[in-house]
Amino acid sequence: MDTPEQPAPMLWHQGQPISRDGAVAALAAFDADEAKVKAAIGGDISAQQERRDLWMLARGMQPGAVPATPQDAGAVAQQMSEREEAIHEAKLDAFGKHVRMTPELRMQFSRRLATQEQHDFAVAERERLLRDPDFRSKVFAGFADETDRWIKIVQAAAAPVAPADYQWEKDQPA
Repeated sequence: MDTPEQPAPMLWHQGQPISRDGAVAALAAFDADEAKVKAAIGGDISAQQERRDLWMLARGMQPGAVPATPQDAGAVAQQMSEREEAIHEAKLDAFGKHVRMTPELRMQFSRRLATQEQHDFAVAERERLLRDPDFRSKVFAGFADETDRWIKIVQAAAAPVAPADYQWEKDQPA
């Protein structure tokens, strides 16, 4: 399934914009320049910093970009919470490259809970589908509908069962 490419963030080197591909080429040129390599190994700080900067740029990181230091425990907790949310969203985005990630499925993956009925159905359906050679061949061939169905079934079967008093309304998309 085709997904739109995310634009790469703008990177800068010595006051000029540079792409990751440009940084990779510049790093290769630096490593091919015996005089620069010898200087960096010999302790030339500016040569070492230039190579470090090119290495970071080649990996999509902006040299010198330092996150703000939290001032108190509350700011640390907020920064940790924001980072966990960013990691969670990145995981869902990565998974969305392989399945059609609907808002409902995104919420289901975020919630990671199922009712007892959903869980029991999913476990039984997973076993039935594993024995269905036609279904298996379609999943292996990359048929989108069958792949999506398989992902939903496996996710529901693996999800913990929610307590009977779980408030499902709070998880509804806005």
